[in-house]
This record gives sequence, C-alpha cells and structure tokens, in this order.
Amino acid sequence: MIKFFRKIRQNLLSDGKTGKYFKYAIGEILLVVIGILIALQLNLYKENYQTSTIRKEYYNQLIDDLNSNKENLEENIFKVESFKTSYNTYIETFQGKDLSVEEMITNSSQLNKGANLISFNSSTFESLEKSGDIKILSKEIRNKLLALKTKQELLINRVNNNSLIQAEFLKEYFLAVGTGDLSERISSHPKIEDFLNSEINHPKGILALESNFRWKFTTEKSSDFNEMVSEIKELIRLITIELKK
Repeated sequence: MIKFFRKIRQNLLSDGKTGKYFKYAIGEILLVVIGILIALQLNLYKENYQTSTIRKEYYNQLIDDLNSNKENLEENIFKVESFKTSYNTYIETFQGKDLSVEEMITNSSQLNKGANLISFNSSTFESLEKSGDIKILSKEIRNKLLALKTKQELLINRVNNNSLIQAEFLKEYFLAVGTGDLSERISSHPKIEDFLNSEINHPKGILALESNFRWKFTTEKSSDFNEMVSEIKELIRLITIELKK
C-alpha cells in the first residue's frame, strides 16, 4: 500500500503536476490522521469497555460485602434488643415482692452474660485501595464508602473495647462465685465445700455481674447499628443504579 501511494506521488511529480501532487499529499496526510484517530478511538473504546467491566465486577463484590455487613449488623441489633428486653424483665423482678438471694441469682443467671464482638467484611474495599482502582468508582459512591469505612472502624473499636470491659466484670464474677455448677459438684464433698466457702464471695460476685449488665445495657445501643444499616442500604441502592447504566 505504501509503495502504491509513493508511485502515485512520483508519477505526479514526473508529469509536472505539482499542484495535484500537493493536494494528493495533503489528502494522504489526512487519511493517515483519520486512520490514527480511528485507531485511538477504538483503543479508547476498548479501554473504556475493560474499565466498565472491572467496575461492574467491583460493584457486584461490594454489594456482596455490604449485604454481609448488613446481616451482621442486623444480627447484633437482634442481640441488643433481646438483651434489653430480658434485662428489663430482670429489673421488674425486684418490684412488688421481697426476693430471696436464691431467686435473684436464678433470675440473673437467665440473662446473657456474654460480650458482643463485631467485625466487617471490607476485603473488596481494601483491594480497591491497594490497587488504586477505587478511582474508577463514581465520586459519590467512593466518598460514601470511605465515610462508611471510618465509621465501621470507630464502631469496632468502641464495641470491642466494651467487650473487654465486660470481660473484666465477668472475671470478677467467676473469681467471686466460681463456675455455675461448682456448688452442685462440691455439695457431696463437705471438706472441699468448707474450704471453698471461705473464698466464695457471693455479694461481690453479684455486684460484679450487676455492673456487667448495666454496662452492657448502657453502652450497646441498637440505634448505632440501625444508623449504619441505613447507610449500607443507601450505598447498595446507589451501586445498583450504577450497575444498570
């Protein structure tokens, strides 16, 4: 093809058709420029297509992560609300009649003594940050993801720190009264029972347990989890819209 065009130019020059030669040369240059532009456009289209495909893959992965985190939060909301209900029921047992120590211990034993721990699946977000691909997401979604990640880290620190404090209360409780089945196990062993009774301190244990319940009740609020669930739902809505484009 190049030889063909060169031959045409040489014929025009040899025939003395300079004007036609320049017109032809300009036309040839224009054809080359148009060819380059078409090639660049095709390459740009290919790159945009690849970027769009990668972006959609990330969006689908983000939706999976967000749904997983939403389920985690909803599970914690259920736990917090269940404890709140049972704790209020426990408080009501002190109204009206003169409770015995045994009844108080029985009622308190029915409450959940465990501390909640929380975590979030952020593998896709971390992959986006490390690879630098986070820039291919829409600005609104990118900003909301960054804000959500910050709030998640704060919530993790607060909830899990609360769990450490509750663990200290529970340690004091078990050191004071022993494990739940200790009294039953030693009831037929008078020597052991006499020996341990000098160490068992039920009042201290009950106070430690009450402190744990009160701390758990006042620091674990479902409203914190509900707020994050709403933010996650909004992010899922925005990502779904982007996937439809």
